[in-house]
Amino acid sequence: YYDEAREYFVKARSDTVVAAAAYNNLGNLAYLQGDYDRAENQYKEAAQRDLQDAGIPLNLARVYLKQGFAKKASDAFAKALQIDPSLKEKYGDVSALAP
Repeated sequence: YYDEAREYFVKARSDTVVAAAAYNNLGNLAYLQGDYDRAENQYKEAAQRDLQDAGIPLNLARVYLKQGFAKKASDAFAKALQIDPSLKEKYGDVSALAP
């Protein structure tokens, strides 16, 4: 199913309205497969296209934690909190990074 989902999201990237979501979901697929470098790149692409989706920097924070980059994870989570402060209570796996 990952390959089918990846194909769908790759096609969706060409539509500017859904490009951020497509990149974010491609990042999610890569994350679930343990390809954290690819996940990071996809999340960064998503972040460039949607500055108001707090889930994107949250996902970046999670991938940075998996990569062992605590400072980058903390910075990404702080950015997510600027967009949606309620994330601090919702996401225990990264909430310890909150400023």
